Amino acid sequence: MNKQSTINYLLTGLIILLILVSVGLIYRTEQLQEQVYSLQGQVNTYRVLIFNLYGKNGG
Repeated sequence: MNKQSTINYLLTGLIILLILVSVGLIYRTEQLQEQVYSLQGQVNTYRVLIFNLYGKNGG
């Protein structure tokens, strides 16, 4: 019986660890997604600036 309860504790610990890891990965993925959106915004801003500069110089 003692061995069985030890196995149960180990399994419970593993399940809790898996839940924590998955929550951490989801949180980190959301942070990375926000950084990607921010970078895309910056790239679009620079693209518009460069387009305006070359447009004025060309025309």
